[in-house]
Amino acid sequence: MSTKIIHRHQKGGRKPICFLLDRLEFIACAERRVIKALLPTLATFTLGALLDDDSPLPADLISPRVLTPGGMLVFGGAPKVGKSDFLLAWLTHMAAGASFQGMVPPRPLRVFYLQAEVQYHYLRERVKSIKLPASRLLDARANFIATPQLRLILDDAGLAQVHSDRKASIW
Repeated sequence: MSTKIIHRHQKGGRKPICFLLDRLEFIACAERRVIKALLPTLATFTLGALLDDDSPLPADLISPRVLTPGGMLVFGGAPKVGKSDFLLAWLTHMAAGASFQGMVPPRPLRVFYLQAEVQYHYLRERVKSIKLPASRLLDARANFIATPQLRLILDDAGLAQVHSDRKASIW
């Protein structure tokens, strides 16, 4: 049995009441409440406000405008055209802080490459074939983390495991 002593103060400043509470029973019997977060207000701007705003733009994560702060990137294509090889080469260059096909990170980026296709030995083979500038290799070694072929369902539990495993990695 999982119990905990609870102290409750009575009205009028009298001594606290102590009682034992079975945690599992409490969870099973407690009232369920759905707490809805307040919806954020919709940001709107007039054309005049947009035209008059001369504040500096945030720096791109990968320029020119390939990936911006708060942005998302989706990469797709036909089967067997080299998407995995391209992504592996591109992301290792970004982890190294090196330009790749005209795309330039402002600094070496931390990359967690969650992929589901390539098995460990083939991933290792592909990584060894990537040509990085020798001066950038140490950054890439420290900043790039990849998964081998993923054997995980990415439901809530699977995503929680990925998040936990990523946090437990060297960062």
